[in-house]
Amino acid sequence: MKTQLRVREANSSDRDFVIRLMEQTLPPFYDGDHRAHAERLLATHLSGGEDKVGHFSFEQRMFVAETEDGARIGFVNLIGKKQGNYKISPLILDPEFRGVAGYGTQLLEFTEQYVQSQSCRQLYCTVAGNNESALTFFLRHGFTLAGKSKSHYKPGVEEHMLYKRFISTGELITMDSEHISVRPFDQAHREQFESLVYQQVAPFFKGVDDAWIQATFDG
Repeated sequence: MKTQLRVREANSSDRDFVIRLMEQTLPPFYDGDHRAHAERLLATHLSGGEDKVGHFSFEQRMFVAETEDGARIGFVNLIGKKQGNYKISPLILDPEFRGVAGYGTQLLEFTEQYVQSQSCRQLYCTVAGNNESALTFFLRHGFTLAGKSKSHYKPGVEEHMLYKRFISTGELITMDSEHISVRPFDQAHREQFESLVYQQVAPFFKGVDDAWIQATFDG
């Protein structure tokens, strides 16, 4: 019998739990101060979901998954982008509960239901190539590999970019993934990039302007 998860919004009492999971899980795949990162994610959520240094996002929400008896087993942090997409950043289960009772699937199902309720067009994430279990998990649940980037977050680690598209009804649509690739761009591509953004993208984005474009290159 399937054990049902409860998923709720994170609160201040989840601080140590979120920090522990990020410090325990992320170092093999990502550089950086994972405690500080966890603090920032939770603080942004608790302050109303507005990332004051995020140029491209309009909300950030964190949800904690619990068993029926109240044991915390994982969390997901979601970033709503101005172009109508959401990023999973990150989704982590406590190692003790991975591969148990379909908990990861249930947390992802909650994630998809939430973002679709917010009129999400595409859900995406990035996964380190050496994180084979996470790659398998997302691909098994209908995500498509869009591209790869070497040493994107950690020297020597290849990052995989994955996405899942939806239309307004929540029905999954099929993309021509064979002909989609991802490549780095720099100042030499700026004129072409600006033209693309203003002509084809700005009508569907919120807050696209020169500062938005500059922030892309600064990033």
